[in-house]
Amino acid sequence: MPPSSTNPTNTTTLISNLNPEETADLLLKFEACRQNLACPKCAKRGIFRRNCSTKSEPPQPIFSSNGCDASFRAATMRSIVYSSFSTFTQLSLMEISRTSTETSTTHTEAMQILLNMVKRLTNELAAARSEIEQLRATTVQLQSQLNKDYTSSSQLEPLLATASQPSLNSSRLNTTSTPWRNPERLQYTLYQPRI
Repeated sequence: MPPSSTNPTNTTTLISNLNPEETADLLLKFEACRQNLACPKCAKRGIFRRNCSTKSEPPQPIFSSNGCDASFRAATMRSIVYSSFSTFTQLSLMEISRTSTETSTTHTEAMQILLNMVKRLTNELAAARSEIEQLRATTVQLQSQLNKDYTSSSQLEPLLATASQPSLNSSRLNTTSTPWRNPERLQYTLYQPRI
């Protein structure tokens, strides 16, 4: 693209690049008042978006209008934003002064709402704390009951264990037939010739 651009009145103007600080300021103000910006070509409001950036150093943002698909470089958009931003700032200051008088009447109402909310939350907190204490007492009671059950069952375990073990006589019968329990038989089987 040539180093010049055509503005809405079709007169050629020299493009001036913004430095990084000016670009950052432009982007902040653009985001703050983009809904109030009017396109110089189609006169629609709130239709601007940031499209891309130039490949120059430093990169310059390019903005476009969704209404008429017109593209605007950073320097052109800066003039649109600053003219709109000054109007937007004045309107905001007027609205703040108007709402400050309304705020004094609603201030008392807001305080009452907050006071009621604090009381309600305090009551809920007290109820939750009492429920927690009840749960802790129940837990202690259940744990002591479990300990009692455990001690009574542990006293029965030795009796049950001896009743379930096989008698010693039956185990001796099984082990005597095995060669490794009888050293003489083991020695005899080791010296036997294999066929």
